[in-house]
Amino acid sequence: MKSQWKKAFLWSSLGSIAIGAVVALAKRARATPEPSLEYHAIPGDCQTICLWTEQFSVEEGVNTLAVQDKYVLRVTPFKVWSVLDAEGGKPVGTVIYHVTHVRYAETSGGEGYPEEGKLQDRFYAVVGTLIPGESGSRRNHVARGGTLAFRKCLVGGAANGIETGEVYHSLAPVLNYRFEYVSA
Repeated sequence: MKSQWKKAFLWSSLGSIAIGAVVALAKRARATPEPSLEYHAIPGDCQTICLWTEQFSVEEGVNTLAVQDKYVLRVTPFKVWSVLDAEGGKPVGTVIYHVTHVRYAETSGGEGYPEEGKLQDRFYAVVGTLIPGESGSRRNHVARGGTLAFRKCLVGGAANGIETGEVYHSLAPVLNYRFEYVSA
């Protein structure tokens, strides 16, 4: 009788160790860090930024369409000011952009995207890229593979703007972007 209890204890101990190892490996596999993004600051002399997202699917009625979004950001004279963003004792404003959001749907024949997309929205916003694993974003920075965060703003009157508290996120990560400058 004692030998049966010893065998039962041995097998239950080995089973517990095996289950513990499987659980630990599963947690470790889930906790692998996401690849870090390479953030690029938006240059101060840049006048326009064109951002394209990766392709994603949208359901329109009974059809599922492959779409790609394009965001055109134009610099405005407006800025959001914060004493928390002070550099060297004086506050530095964050540039507000006029954002034009256009969506391109893949043609029915699968030959690519048409020349003209469908206008989705126009608004004023401060742009940033979400930081993976955190709740905030890097203002005035873009990164391939990152999700855009547009903090909508109200502008008018003076060269000041205020954030409305409404945040719009791109539906897909950034595939590519281009900074455009005014030629001399």
